[in-house]
Order: sequence, then structure tokens, then C-alpha cells
Amino acid sequence: MHVSEQHVKKTGVGRRSVLAAAVAAVVALAGGVATAQAADAYRPRIFAGYPGWDHLMPFLDQELGIWAAYGLDPIFDSGSSQRVSQVLQTGDWDAAYTQIATALTYRARGLPIVIAAASSYGSATVVARKDLGSAKDITKFGIVRQMDTMHLLAAEHILPAHGIDPKAVRFIQVPPPEAGIALDRADIDAYYVYEPYASQMVAKGQAKLLWDWREVFANGEIYRNALVLNENFIKAHPEEAKKVVWAHLAALNIIRTDPDKAAAVLAQRAKTSVEAAMLGYAKAGWDHSTVPESFLKLTEDDLLKWKIISKPIDLKAAVDFSLQQGYQPPNLK
Repeated sequence: MHVSEQHVKKTGVGRRSVLAAAVAAVVALAGGVATAQAADAYRPRIFAGYPGWDHLMPFLDQELGIWAAYGLDPIFDSGSSQRVSQVLQTGDWDAAYTQIATALTYRARGLPIVIAAASSYGSATVVARKDLGSAKDITKFGIVRQMDTMHLLAAEHILPAHGIDPKAVRFIQVPPPEAGIALDRADIDAYYVYEPYASQMVAKGQAKLLWDWREVFANGEIYRNALVLNENFIKAHPEEAKKVVWAHLAALNIIRTDPDKAAAVLAQRAKTSVEAAMLGYAKAGWDHSTVPESFLKLTEDDLLKWKIISKPIDLKAAVDFSLQQGYQPPNLK
């Protein structure tokens, strides 16, 4: 554009102002493109149960800005494990935190679900009503959900390991937030529950510790929950799928290296004190990001015995830990 000296003198418009206007137009156009790209970015649908140490990762990802640091803006929904189980059957999900038995069961039924990462091991204890005389007196045993990993473990391994015949015990489903009341009223005699709910009930005087996490079974080497991905999500949005896994690993690293920060988030989301949350932290292992094949096989054997699945499944195909490769920590400011 040519601007005459006479025009400059009359209007005050010169080459600099024209250039500035041109730059502004380019910036505005680029901003519009960036906004459109952001609007078009895929938002993964992520689901989790009640906040606990064994699946605190998505809550940390949200609260600490880890998802945002990876450029993710997921649609996150949390609630009961029963709700997560229902969502997994609809296909309207991309990532979720669920129990190993649930993941293997749904894969056996043909659903496109793979285990992408472990959350923790242990992180659960057995508490009992305060006036329970002996473990042999247990006749009503509380579980979080029927036919899940914790139910199978309690019936097939935990109770027998402590000399209790599971056939003489009635298993009663109780949501973790309601377990303290159920124990106090003797609706259940004991309860296998994840942290911080177990420590919270003991701290409130609603229960006593019966078996600590290392005493429950197999020295606490119990992998109950995991991050699972929808295989259709991995195929359609591989970059977002990788970032979901990396965000999980970043949260796991924070739990390992900065438990105070993690406990503060858990206390907020689980409506407990930081002190109670920290009691639960000590009852888990955080040094594994994959689920051992031996534990997958143990779970598969239990599912077959209970006829929840009709035939063995390909356990190697049921996991996909490849998205953990090349992990880069987020740039958290």
C-alpha cells in the first residue's frame, strides 16, 4: 500500500501504522484459526469411581492441571464403581478407572477394553465392627460391589487365608461412604475397603482394623484397579490416548514423590482430613505402572471358577502398556 507524504501529514497515517494494522489482521486471523483448532480438539470421556488412593490419578490430573499441561480438556465424571461399570457397557467412554476383574470380564464379552496402566497395589484393608470378638465370628462381610475383584479376592483368597469358610459368610454390597454407619449398626461384621475410607472409619471410631494391607493376602501384592482404555479411542485418537496414559503416570509420580500434595487433593475430594488421607497413603505400593501377568491369571482363574466368564481369554491382548513408552513429564507451572 502506498501512502503519500501529503496524506501522512493530513491524517497521521504512515507506513508504521499501516504495518501495525496488517500485523494485527494476521494475528487476529491466526487467533481465529487457533481458536477453531482448540474447539475441534477431541475431548476424551474419562470416568472414575469414588476418590481413593488406588484411583486418585484422574482427580490429581484435574486439580493440578496435568491434563491441561498435556493439552487435554477431557469430560471427566466420577461416582460409584457401579456407575463406571454401567458406562463401560455402553461404549460411550474413552478411558476409565475400574477393577481388574471388571475389565477382564467385559473383554471376554467382546467389549473393546484394554488395561493400559496399573494404579497401585494394596491400598485396602479389612476393618471390622468394634465389638467383633473374633474373625471367626464374621457372618456378614461387606464388599464394594458384587462380582468384582474385591469380592472375588475376599471369597477365594482373603477369608480362606484367615481360616474362614466363605460359604458360611453372606457378602453384602455397601458403598464406601456408608460403610461406617453399616458397621456401627452391625449391618455388616467386617468390610474390605480401599483407602482412605478404611482409615477414616477407624479414626472416627466407627470400626477397628482387623487385617492391615500387608496382612490381607499375598503380602499386599494385590492389584485391584487399573486405567483402562477403549480400543476404539486408541485407534481414532492415538495422540490423545497417549496423553491420557502419560497424565496417569504423571499423577502416579506425584503420589510417589509428593504425597502431601496428593493427600491434600484426596482429602478435598473424599471429604476427609489430610491426616486421615495420609494414614491411607502408607498402606499401598506405588512403584509399579503395569499389572503383573500372574495377578491377571489369578483373576482369570477366579472368574472361570465363578463362571463369570465361560472360557480363558488372551491375557496378553487384554493389556496394552505400549502407550507408556516415551513418557514425558508435564510442564507444570
